[in-house]
Amino acid sequence: MNENQIVVRHESEGGKTPTTGDESQDVSTITKTIKGRGPSKGVKVAKPMFLEYNVYNVPDGQWSHEYGKQVGSCATRININVPLYPKVDEQTKKGFWEETKLMFHITDDSNHSREKYFHSCVAKRFSCFKSKLVRRWITMKENKPKSQTNKMPWDVYNHITEDDWKTFVKHYFLP
Repeated sequence: MNENQIVVRHESEGGKTPTTGDESQDVSTITKTIKGRGPSKGVKVAKPMFLEYNVYNVPDGQWSHEYGKQVGSCATRININVPLYPKVDEQTKKGFWEETKLMFHITDDSNHSREKYFHSCVAKRFSCFKSKLVRRWITMKENKPKSQTNKMPWDVYNHITEDDWKTFVKHYFLP
């Protein structure tokens, strides 16, 4: 039996599984496609989201999960050939923050700690994303999900082009 099949046992009329005779009649297989994780589809919520912050000025509450998706979405929109997040142009960073503020109705605080926290999260997520690309497609130290086994990064992540990938790989092997 392959791993995409599920065995279902049907009970006989007495409520018990038959113990004698040919049990192959009572077993049927259902082929089910198991879908692996892929890139996030981003934040898709129709009602207004009001992000709450805890006493440490860290996002908390009902919309914190959606906020995390937004952070990830911002991180994956950065070109993979940018070496580090601080090298991203200020216009792009400001655009990410403004988009997030509008989406989650975030008010500015006096010392900009919410904005700083947002940018540190995006920087961390961007770094982790690039590391995942290296581990899965260059060094092969991490197995790809089954849904991505025979695919290249530009097939999985729509924002990566084949040319960007070739440049990324070339820069990885530079001393």
